[in-house]
Amino acid sequence: MNRVFEYIHDTFTSHISIEELSSVALQSRYHFIRSFKAITGVTPYHYILRLRMNRAKYELESTEATISAISAGLGFASTSQFYRYFVKFVGTTPEQYRINRKRPTLPV
Repeated sequence: MNRVFEYIHDTFTSHISIEELSSVALQSRYHFIRSFKAITGVTPYHYILRLRMNRAKYELESTEATISAISAGLGFASTSQFYRYFVKFVGTTPEQYRINRKRPTLPV
């Protein structure tokens, strides 16, 4: 499985199929999904989405890239798909996340 995690972390901004991952793991598709979930607690797809959301948060905090550019750079099929997952995983829109993270904290 170490090879699978390395592969995922190297390519998570691209489309990755279960067939690719199971091939890297040298397992059948169904056995791979069960094994992966047993180790991580989530499906491979969910794991990849978490990586993408963490990268999205980093880019929203540290760059001025547009939401569309961030979405495309992370391999989402559309900006609307990115928005849906971002709200689901983070609990706020990408714009609101950026605004809240860039607000300076006032001394008490």
